[in-house]
Amino acid sequence: MQSNISFDFGGGTVLNVPQSSTAVGVGYDPGAWFVQAEYTGVKLPGITPSGWGAYVIGGYRIGNFTPYLIHAKSWTANVRGLSTFDQRTTSLGLRWDAMKNIAVKMQVDQIKPDSDSNGYFINVRPGLSGSNVRLVSLAVDFVF
Repeated sequence: MQSNISFDFGGGTVLNVPQSSTAVGVGYDPGAWFVQAEYTGVKLPGITPSGWGAYVIGGYRIGNFTPYLIHAKSWTANVRGLSTFDQRTTSLGLRWDAMKNIAVKMQVDQIKPDSDSNGYFINVRPGLSGSNVRLVSLAVDFVF
């Protein structure tokens, strides 16, 4: 997909930037287990480095519970002077379908920015690049 993105900086300064994006995904779900993968890419010349991302997820349903494993990677073009978002993430999670319209999810992420990157973190402490970060999350999804 190609389009233009406009940035309005106020005072009559507007920057129009062409951008292009690509995404492709595939999934297989025969019932008891599932696997899916996706690849995406975005190019915004002159604003940010071009970036790409990919993930693969697999899970197995056991009654109302679904344990799953995800591996993801994001990377950017090496643009001199700009920070990159390169990182790898491995996640282990458990989904519990508590009711027809309520799901409870717990997930542990092991995030590792590449050695020359801060990943998607901001206001980072010195020495984060190349270090592991563990994130634990609990979420409740519902439909009403």
